[in-house]
Amino acid sequence: MKSFQERLFKDFDVEKVEKDGKIRNVYVYKGDYASWNLEEEGRKRYRRLYAASGILICLLYLWQALQKTPMNAS
Repeated sequence: MKSFQERLFKDFDVEKVEKDGKIRNVYVYKGDYASWNLEEEGRKRYRRLYAASGILICLLYLWQALQKTPMNAS
């Protein structure tokens, strides 16, 4: 059975770096990166969609916070 550290760092290479007389372990990722398989226009569309949905959520929150309900009046 592999240890937790072995499973956690299975996609990393360890490089020894010397700086100011001290040797440090630097972990460099060697696995596959997750990425969007989209063209630039598709990424821009998702950015606009996420920005618009964030603004909509903020507006709905403010609208609900300004309602005259017993929960907001106390």
